[in-house]
Amino acid sequence: MSPDWRELLDRMLDGEELAPHEAAALREALSDPLRRQEAVRQLRFRHALAEELSCPAVDDPASSRDRLLAKVLLREKAEASRPPERRSGWRAAVLPRVWLPVAIAAAALIAIGVCLLMRGSQRQEPTASGDLAVYRDGQVVAAGGGLRPGDRVVAGERGGELALGGYCRLALAPHAEVVLQSRPSSQEVELRSGTLTSRVEPARGGFTCRTPLGAIRVVGTEFVTTVNHLSLHNGEGPMRKSALVTVVVLSGAVAFDLAGQSGLLAAGESKTFGGQPVAGEVARLAILGTGAPEGTVALFGHGFPKGMLKRDDALSLKRVDTGALLRTQVNPVTSWPDGSVKVAVLAVECPAVEKGQALECVLVKGAQPDAGQPLDLAAALKGRKAAITITPREGKPWTLDLLAGAVAADNKERWHSGPLAVSTRVEANIPPENLGGVTSARVVADVIVTKDGVLEIDSRLANDAIRKVGGAPATYAYKVTIDGQDVYTQAEATQIQYTAWVRRNGRAKDGPMPERPLLRPDYDLLVRGGFTLPWDRALPPSASTYKGYVQNVIDAWTPKANDAYPAWGINRSAGAVGGRQEIGYRTYACMLWLKSGDPAAQLLAHRQLEVGMSRPQNLWDQERGTWVTIEDWPAFTSWAAVACPLDVPREKATGLPPDQPRRANDRDHVTVDHAHNADYWSVVAVLSGRRMAFDGMAMNAAWQTMDHNDRQRPEDAGQRGSTQGLKPDYTTGVAWAPRLGAPQTRGYAWALRDVCLAAALLPDNYPRRDYYNRNALAYINSYGVNLAALAQQQGELEGYVPHTNIRTHTSGYMNSFVIYAALDALNLGVAGPLGPAVVEHFCKFRINAFNTPDFNWRNAASGRDIFIGDGTNLFTKWSQAQARHVEKNADIDPQWSKTWPGEGDWQRNVLAGLALLRDAPLPLAMRAKAADAMVLYRSERQHGPEGMPRITPEAFFGLFENLNSLCPHGSTWRWDVPPVIRAGLSFRVSNPAVGDIVGLLVTDGGLPRASKPEGSDAFVIVEQPADNPFAVSRGGALKVAGKVPVGTHLIKVYATTYDKDGKEHRGPTVEVKVECIEGK
Repeated sequence: MSPDWRELLDRMLDGEELAPHEAAALREALSDPLRRQEAVRQLRFRHALAEELSCPAVDDPASSRDRLLAKVLLREKAEASRPPERRSGWRAAVLPRVWLPVAIAAAALIAIGVCLLMRGSQRQEPTASGDLAVYRDGQVVAAGGGLRPGDRVVAGERGGELALGGYCRLALAPHAEVVLQSRPSSQEVELRSGTLTSRVEPARGGFTCRTPLGAIRVVGTEFVTTVNHLSLHNGEGPMRKSALVTVVVLSGAVAFDLAGQSGLLAAGESKTFGGQPVAGEVARLAILGTGAPEGTVALFGHGFPKGMLKRDDALSLKRVDTGALLRTQVNPVTSWPDGSVKVAVLAVECPAVEKGQALECVLVKGAQPDAGQPLDLAAALKGRKAAITITPREGKPWTLDLLAGAVAADNKERWHSGPLAVSTRVEANIPPENLGGVTSARVVADVIVTKDGVLEIDSRLANDAIRKVGGAPATYAYKVTIDGQDVYTQAEATQIQYTAWVRRNGRAKDGPMPERPLLRPDYDLLVRGGFTLPWDRALPPSASTYKGYVQNVIDAWTPKANDAYPAWGINRSAGAVGGRQEIGYRTYACMLWLKSGDPAAQLLAHRQLEVGMSRPQNLWDQERGTWVTIEDWPAFTSWAAVACPLDVPREKATGLPPDQPRRANDRDHVTVDHAHNADYWSVVAVLSGRRMAFDGMAMNAAWQTMDHNDRQRPEDAGQRGSTQGLKPDYTTGVAWAPRLGAPQTRGYAWALRDVCLAAALLPDNYPRRDYYNRNALAYINSYGVNLAALAQQQGELEGYVPHTNIRTHTSGYMNSFVIYAALDALNLGVAGPLGPAVVEHFCKFRINAFNTPDFNWRNAASGRDIFIGDGTNLFTKWSQAQARHVEKNADIDPQWSKTWPGEGDWQRNVLAGLALLRDAPLPLAMRAKAADAMVLYRSERQHGPEGMPRITPEAFFGLFENLNSLCPHGSTWRWDVPPVIRAGLSFRVSNPAVGDIVGLLVTDGGLPRASKPEGSDAFVIVEQPADNPFAVSRGGALKVAGKVPVGTHLIKVYATTYDKDGKEHRGPTVEVKVECIEGK
């Protein structure tokens, strides 16, 4: 799209060298007398602005505001009289001074012509200095090696500086993140998060600072911009904002176009902007360039909040820079109970975007560009070939013609369907005569073809059919060919039973397949929809952790990608302890994908999904055509210690045949266990739309249930006994879910996570879809129907999940994992009627451990084991637990001298769990206690050479970031970011008594932190009604402290935090309204 002539004039006056065709266009435009008059007005404005910038400082802020107001009013008058011609995309904010002589303007116009022919500019290459990390194409590069457009620069603890164009100096505060978008003669950066101070010399060139809400543009000034990613969602309503952008002008003036507002800020002025969705906006995405040619189709997926999208809503991806709509295809696959779209797979026809560049886009409702007729699969595959050939150690090779199966008359199902992409599935059992007599192996292949001519085969060769005569390990080589070319070859290897080899390969119609562009997801939308709990994004990942977990893994395994059982960074020994990137709420790679769309993380997440499928947990019921279910196999367990002859019918079969056990070892394969099971599937499924990932979710959820051998009994809250002969009942969990207390605490947590994600995300038409809903409910209900018994049994300690039948202690930090999984179940709508009460139950143990005077809260904060009994009797009083800690010399002192560095991630897990409960769907009293506990713990200071407790902000972003950095949406673990109490808080109370909670003062930005350990000054009331009828707790609970008269009362209050040097970072004072009424 050609620039408007006014934009060309702006750029030329900003010092930018125009291209020859642009200079010619501007000369032609100025030959029109009306346009020359408008150009005179623009020059008058620039002259007035230059005068404004050169004026002496005005001490009186009111005078400065009046001067600015006058300029804005003049600008509005001029706009009203402006000729009705298309405006430039950048909205200027102020008016020219009318007293500039016309002669000066005319002379300037003459000078323009000379400038267009003669102007050249000498620009310096961008440089970086200080504590900065530079990321290019997903790799860390040396900051001193020169910067390029598209480079992502992240400041470390000491901050750093960028020099652009010889006239822009940008100071990055610690942990700020920017992306360079500069052209040679016009400097531009995107501030993604943190604080940036920009100093721009006048008359040297243009400078633009882009933010999530829009742009700030200057001629010459010094200003500070801060981006905080926020959410105004507190568990009780929809999120109203996704970011706050604050601009503070130190000198000169800036024009802004942010969050739908345009204007000018002068020296000494500041303004905060809150993001509001534009008309029709659904999601904010970005196309991440791979260097693929224009017209390449990107395939991706996304999740959407309940009620946002109808299945028949027309959607298009819209470029932010030009407003152009891109051809977009949407196929809903999963629905919310109200019928709205929950998960959709999408395709978009992309423009050419260079590798490492990001094209910002918005997914919008409304008219779509004509993308043509839906692709006909047979027509799209005409003239193409695709096959899988298996060469066994014994027997003849076997070839499966994939395209014949794809276009077969009886194959009507489609995954992608539309004008940009079409795909279907082909399945076949591998003939035993072509596999040495093995009967348990099959092929599943997704055939995907896109408008750009790319044909992809996503294949799964699985040896997974259970309890088959002839089932056994199979030794073979195989290859995938497209159009006569081998796109994947795997040397002969032995495929053990219950594992699968998953690979995805493709080819263009006339040569190698281009690398499809990737999509950066809308993180805020995913949080709002419940698809992920929120993480802190105000600090970058640890460079060393990123290198070790992502870059080094990709470098090491790419040459070995065709190995039968590659590891791709996954620990082959499932039971190994220590820092492991796969273990946690989500895997490290999937966390990065959710938070930033990191391309390298996306690649690694796909490879690790394939590793997950290769573990010995694939249990396929060949007769029913589904993964094995407890309803079809009520007595079955795949647990290794149980074996059952083949001649026993499914209704009574108790295990795998004795000659067909799981044979995986941690030398050649990747093993699996419940306590360290990872979620390799859900993020890849939702964000890429890869069908195999949905299969992985279903497979894993089925295994979670079928691999347990100690299931819930009907008459107890945890008594061991046989469930043989009992009918599995999802309403109680009897003979279905694991017995309460039988697994490790984290084993139950990861199982709950996995079964609930499958229930929430699997496609509507997935085989046995309702079973996965019942499977999740069984895990919830097994606790739900026993809450009364558990409350009596556990007493004041109510809420812990017992750890492997132990009656002496339970894990402190693992309680967070249970909370995370339970919150996912609630947020995604699969927890059922008993879900809210079960979540409250799990949260009580953590919250009350910090809020009772009878227990040392540091024992809970340490993440260590908490004593729950003496081996015979369970404790029902916190005082009993405390006495046991003292007796066992396990009582944590204020100097934390009994802890060691390896417990740091335990400590951070405890704090993260507390913080999330502040915004959780819990009763107000519980949320208030959680907030009090969070501030209490966060206010601890570090002791000893190891700095215990290890809850410094940077510590959240190490080897355990995918667990530790969970944080309330819009908040950060940083100590140097002021907490901001949400504006417009209003509460109503009726007949309040002293001690009643009026409401919770929830903050965004930095989480509050008191000035000293166990301090109570993280929230401060600065003004309230006479007689001080209100008080605020340590964590922000506004309480009744005296008689509150009937009527409306205003309270002024602020929140604050203190950094490691004791410096205060106080948030703004805000007004809170409290209405007191009589009666109910």
